[in-house]
Amino acid sequence: MASTHGTAPRAVQMAPNDNGRLDLDDGGVSTHLEANDEGEMMLILTVLTFTAGPGDFDFLLGKRWQVHNRVLIERLVGAEEWTEFEAVLDEVRPIANGLGNVDRFTADWNGPFEGNSIRLYDPRTERWAIWWVDSRNPELRFQVEGRFENGRGEFFGEEVYRGRAVKMRFLWKDITSTSATWEQAYLDEGTREWETNWIMTFTRIP
Repeated sequence: MASTHGTAPRAVQMAPNDNGRLDLDDGGVSTHLEANDEGEMMLILTVLTFTAGPGDFDFLLGKRWQVHNRVLIERLVGAEEWTEFEAVLDEVRPIANGLGNVDRFTADWNGPFEGNSIRLYDPRTERWAIWWVDSRNPELRFQVEGRFENGRGEFFGEEVYRGRAVKMRFLWKDITSTSATWEQAYLDEGTREWETNWIMTFTRIP
């Protein structure tokens, strides 16, 4: 009933039981109704289970995503005001014989904006390394490295913010075949707590 994370998710045809409940052990789940050849409505489930490896980001491949962005206006000063904008993530394709992928992020964010993530998986360390380049800073730069465990990706690195190096964390979580969440945070050296400063909510475009 479940498919391995990193391969194409499998649709499972089931009708709900008399009380309308469906019991699932784990994994990301999405559902929709679809008529079969006899015209009966069937509940189609897509279940993702998660096995870390070079297919960790396969849920993104070959799809277009609407991305709702929330960005903290001021970072590491205790601010609570956010700005929001919409973007599209597309052209997500594998590279390096399946050991990596590249995407395109486009938005009208204070003017036209385009960025590209490059992710590469090292089978020797079982870790990902992620680079970024964008139209406002056309220099390929390393960002973070890390791995997935139990369907949640945690990646750590450093970034220069207002002239000083800060520790940075990426999170990938709440992953299904039609949705996902990404978060960026900086470490507040004073409180030793992570302050989330960017949240992307991904919704698959049919």
